[in-house]
Amino acid sequence: MSVAAESCLRRVSGVRKRTSVNTLWGDIAVNDIDESPAVTALEVQGHIVAIRALSAETMYLLKAAAYRPKDIPDLPLIAAKCSSQSLIAKAKQMFPWYADRNAFPQYAQRPARCVVRDFNLGLEAVHVLFELSDAVSGKVKEIRAGLQVQFFAMARAAMVRRPDLIEVDLRDRMSMIFDAVAVGAPQEVIDTLAQHPRETSDMGINALKMADLKRHTAWLAALARSKKS
Repeated sequence: MSVAAESCLRRVSGVRKRTSVNTLWGDIAVNDIDESPAVTALEVQGHIVAIRALSAETMYLLKAAAYRPKDIPDLPLIAAKCSSQSLIAKAKQMFPWYADRNAFPQYAQRPARCVVRDFNLGLEAVHVLFELSDAVSGKVKEIRAGLQVQFFAMARAAMVRRPDLIEVDLRDRMSMIFDAVAVGAPQEVIDTLAQHPRETSDMGINALKMADLKRHTAWLAALARSKKS
């Protein structure tokens, strides 16, 4: 049953109107289901119940909050149906509905990170657009910094384990890239490497030197030859 259908059936049975999805940090509610477009209707216990579809913006934010493996591939597809302006406006509407205010910074960093990736915006800009308080914004940055350290550590370990996936960047032969998708890295690691090409290159060069000295030496020799020519 869809969240919209469940909400409508709760309404018929006299339960308070509320649609929600459980996240790692608590319960985020959707309190504007009556504003969603009706897609069909059902007769339940003699009542005609409108079945409503969640907006693309609401679905994006719910999936970003849950961030389950099955949800991650959906986010860019849903983002294509939104604008950054409409999505940020919906986020600002939904933020007060997040139940556990102590855990709110942990929640807020997920949609912020997703919006940064899917709309090519800077993290600082998203924090400003979300109108997060200084206290919340500061905690979000701390959480993000801690996660980034973990993601880089995971990427570094993957590079050492699979140096064959470290390649010279054809756009800049002094740099390295890493095929994190091929190694099966989590989406968070893939996104982090894409957003930090210089750090990725430095890690790749060091990992290649550690795990495959022959290839590292050959790369240096090729650079030297190209400089002479």
